[in-house]
Amino acid sequence: MNTQPCHHPAPDTANLVPSTTTWFSDGSIVVQAENTVFCVYKGILARSSPVFAGLFELPQPLDSPTYEGVPLVSIAESAEEMELFLKALQEWRYGEDGDITDLTLADLAVLARLSLKYMVDALFSKVTAPLRRIYRATTVEEYLDGVKLAEEYQLDGGDHITIVNLARRCWLPELLPTAFYLAAATLGVKQILNGCIRVLESGDTSPMITFDDPADAQTCLVRKQELCITFNPQSLLLLPTTEMTGLSGQSLNVPLPDPETAIGYGTECRMAKDAATRSEKPQLVHASTWCRKMLQCFRACGGG
Repeated sequence: MNTQPCHHPAPDTANLVPSTTTWFSDGSIVVQAENTVFCVYKGILARSSPVFAGLFELPQPLDSPTYEGVPLVSIAESAEEMELFLKALQEWRYGEDGDITDLTLADLAVLARLSLKYMVDALFSKVTAPLRRIYRATTVEEYLDGVKLAEEYQLDGGDHITIVNLARRCWLPELLPTAFYLAAATLGVKQILNGCIRVLESGDTSPMITFDDPADAQTCLVRKQELCITFNPQSLLLLPTTEMTGLSGQSLNVPLPDPETAIGYGTECRMAKDAATRSEKPQLVHASTWCRKMLQCFRACGGG
């Protein structure tokens, strides 16, 4: 993968807008992303990222672009994502012992992707740790703990799609089985195929969240079918079998659950956890067997 930032001729500085949150008046480098500029500390960037360090070591021509007298470098990232990334590198609270609980899962995914791209190993480890706690399940106990965390974070189907995409981009296959499972269990067929949106706190809607790879959408759809067959076979008696064209162009016979009456997999998980809390062994054994079957069903997702 090419980790070098892409540079573009600097536009007319009159069209650039200084960031209102990441601008240090004594900063030594201005980073431009889209039409937003961020004034930060060159030394911190170089120390944190070998990619930035190598960039700053390149000889600069006499007519190198500047912004208000400070050297300017243009980066091919979105302004929103670069702002989050630069804040993570410049603010001490994102350090090794810092608190990142205020970050959303989408924020963590952005930071994981950019920290890998710019080789900021410490930040990558820090922001992927909570994702591993939720999605890296190899035992029933880890899975149930992950489900509890997912509920506490109020994660939804869009978040699970985000993790599938992140796992593919950042070589984190251990996150895929649980991410695929939760996506299949919480999303309807149309959402799996076409994507989903969420309502933001501002009242606006997010951009459409879709699988990066259409093959992953098809995998999720097939796994959803397996969940129906494996864990609630009687439901198939109530569902029409619809002939539909798969994303790869092949014809699939897939029972299509109604998203409004989808099987309550989350309820099964809560039953398992409640049973463990109350030490109700028969119910816990039943739920544990169910979870083991689920993990086995989705473990293959991590390999391809």
